[in-house]
Amino acid sequence: MATTITTLPIIFGYFLATIGFLGLLFIWGDFTGKPGHAETLAPGIGCEIRTQSGGPSWGTTVVSVHRELTPFLRWERAHQRLSEEEAVYRRASDLCRDAYTKWQNS
Repeated sequence: MATTITTLPIIFGYFLATIGFLGLLFIWGDFTGKPGHAETLAPGIGCEIRTQSGGPSWGTTVVSVHRELTPFLRWERAHQRLSEEEAVYRRASDLCRDAYTKWQNS
């Protein structure tokens, strides 16, 4: 009986560590995955549309406009979440142009 009670926290810890590692793998996959759409809006300014996985919402589609400082360094200027209707029914290039216009006007 005492052995069972002693081993329960250890087993519970292994279970939580496994779930935590799985969550980190999902985050890493979103970070390193290719965007659904990428285009250059102006010299040195790019736009990406990504669908991020995430829990009960089954993913969020995000438009981001960024300035390329170096090949490995970006300065994100506009970050906009889209509704499901926008993500499905609007053209990707129009979404990028709208985010770029929003950034210019702010």
